[in-house]
Amino acid sequence: MSKSKKKKFNYKNVSINREPLAITKIGEIESSSQSPLFVLFLFIILIAFVFFLPNLKNLFDKNTVDHYQEENKNPISNNEDESFKEMIYYDMSPNLTINLDEVLKINQFQMVGNTIQFVMTNTGKNRYSFSRHAYFLELYSDNKTLLERIKLKEDDLLKDESKSYSYTVKSENVSRIKKMVFVEKEESDYPNIQLSVNEIGEGELVCVSDFETLTYRFKDEQLMAITDTISYDSGALDYENRKAFYKDSVLSLNLLTGVTSNFADMGTEFVFNVQLDLNVMKTGENLNPYYYPFNTLAKVVDFEMKAQGFSCR
Repeated sequence: MSKSKKKKFNYKNVSINREPLAITKIGEIESSSQSPLFVLFLFIILIAFVFFLPNLKNLFDKNTVDHYQEENKNPISNNEDESFKEMIYYDMSPNLTINLDEVLKINQFQMVGNTIQFVMTNTGKNRYSFSRHAYFLELYSDNKTLLERIKLKEDDLLKDESKSYSYTVKSENVSRIKKMVFVEKEESDYPNIQLSVNEIGEGELVCVSDFETLTYRFKDEQLMAITDTISYDSGALDYENRKAFYKDSVLSLNLLTGVTSNFADMGTEFVFNVQLDLNVMKTGENLNPYYYPFNTLAKVVDFEMKAQGFSCR
């Protein structure tokens, strides 16, 4: 039985009909089979594909979601989660020992009158500087109600050095203090405050404690200037020594750029006043821990001064 020859396409026999919109036939390839079964088979495949398409789509979507979830089992925590620290409440006791920042040991707690006292020891290999940290001692009642917050002094502890510290607490809180927490705070933890501003956009924060009144002046919530007024009457403890100290301080302070000071002795009292233009001198922290640097945020001054025994408004 002889095999039929396949016809080859010959482009030389192509003739182009140049009439407008006419169909031009460029060639023809004969099909080896025109069986109706072949057409029916293709039709069945098409129907099956359309029928199962939704299931295929759902399967694809599920695999995609599963793959995404697998890749995101441990997503990167946001800053709030990373910075969260569990509060550890310690019961007030003379036998209490607290370890802070891995290298500081705090013990020998006691209340003497309206002061809380304790000893802090640097057990690390290097000097520890509190100026790099903003640590607070928070005092709580038995039901964990915050009674008072105290900012720890910005001190330095040498290797293996121990120092005693004492902080005054409000008299009405002494009998209620049952628990304590040592916590480090960032500026982002401080609550925002709203200052009343004048016609040129400047605001003031006045902080008062005993014999001292500090007035902080801000522009756009950033510290620009400080006025410190200290007043003692003759009945104050160690009055004469204090009077001599502040009177002598005027001479050295007035030699500093951006600082103006004066002293007035009225016989039964004296008044010492210092004005700092921080735009010129930038910082006065070496003069007084209450003198914050230029451009310090108002909320920082307010929060920390309140934690140092001042009433601010």
